Amino acid sequence: MKKGSTRKDGNKAAGRPRNARATRSILKAALELGMELGFDGLTVEGIAARAGVGKSTIYRRWPDAWSIVADAVLSDAARIAPVLERATARESFRASMRLVARSFRGRFGEILRPQIGRAVPHRWEPVGPTSPGLPAATTEIDPAE
Repeated sequence: MKKGSTRKDGNKAAGRPRNARATRSILKAALELGMELGFDGLTVEGIAARAGVGKSTIYRRWPDAWSIVADAVLSDAARIAPVLERATARESFRASMRLVARSFRGRFGEILRPQIGRAVPHRWEPVGPTSPGLPAATTEIDPAE
């Protein structure tokens, strides 16, 4: 949106528009650093330094480093595994899922696997005695433990 332009609702856009080049640079930096350092080692400070932007530029767009990685992965998803049109919806789905599976085994998978693991914040453990053939009762445990 250009300076002084209006939004879809007819109101004037507030402030300066976001710099698309900065956004691309931030997303790229997050993926590069994650691959180099491991995604658990990512910090907003590190991403900002690699991207050549200030931390405030990042915090205006994302609350934390993991949110940046999630956006970077999602922005690549359509390119990596596009929806392929075939004769039937089933064939289209099958072809697209093959691309997803192939990409999951490569660089995209190296990025996505820690994301998936991080997205599951709770673990469960059995409590009390169990009987053969019956599922164990479970309780939620704090991931910090």
